[in-house]
Amino acid sequence: MKVLIRIEFEKLIHQKWTWFMLVSCIPFAYALITYFMWVDQRHLPDSPFYVAASMSASRGMKESIYLFGNLMVALLAGLLYTEEFQGGKLRMFFLRSYSRGQIFVSKWMIMNLFILLMMAILGVSFTIFGVMKLPSPPEVMISGNRIPSTDAAILFYTLKQYALDFATLIGGGGLFIWIAMYCRTAARTIGIATIYIIISMFATSIFDPGSPLITENAFLLALIYAGLIPGMQIVGVEKALSGDEYAQISIAVGLVIYFFVCIVAARRKFTRADYLN
Repeated sequence: MKVLIRIEFEKLIHQKWTWFMLVSCIPFAYALITYFMWVDQRHLPDSPFYVAASMSASRGMKESIYLFGNLMVALLAGLLYTEEFQGGKLRMFFLRSYSRGQIFVSKWMIMNLFILLMMAILGVSFTIFGVMKLPSPPEVMISGNRIPSTDAAILFYTLKQYALDFATLIGGGGLFIWIAMYCRTAARTIGIATIYIIISMFATSIFDPGSPLITENAFLLALIYAGLIPGMQIVGVEKALSGDEYAQISIAVGLVIYFFVCIVAARRKFTRADYLN
């Protein structure tokens, strides 16, 4: 299994699109921090829209993960699991001593490693550009509490947020892999994933979690927090970090469902489909 994982890793790092995806994180982070700087010029430090340098990594990830992050994961899933269908490369693997299940798991592990690396590049880029371009007020707001900008709680909050965001990207990756198993092409996978992401974002914006209609309706809350990956990322993670137990439970249940339903279904499709003809 270790040999297979190393093979998949070497194949990935030799692809031009791999480096394009990783390098593109840096100009994207710079563009988003520049936008934050423009927003800061129009708001006071007490405004919820104001972004301090110490919060640049947290806010940067929050504002980028549900669209940029999910699209990157969808692209990665499409390329990892469909590129070899057309080229006949899977035949070479099937003729070796590796089982189809092992091949699927090795790709999934490499995919998660890539997601972690992508998040690390984004986080470092947000931090560096934030320190360079954003203001540093003496205090910032976290979960409704005002704390000093230099407080270690900001670091712990950001690390917890990144851990939850990473979990949501793994859950979303499972969904996109399942889509890829039936699309068989990266273009179709990305197209369907994009439709899902946009519809989810639209639904989350319409069903505002702060409205009485939503807060009094457990089903709609669960749908936003757990049923939609972008919904988790836009509102669920922040609610969970603020101590909302319903959000925490909903996200945990949603991710477990995404993992077992989508990953298991995708693996079943991968191991039983005929790729040799």
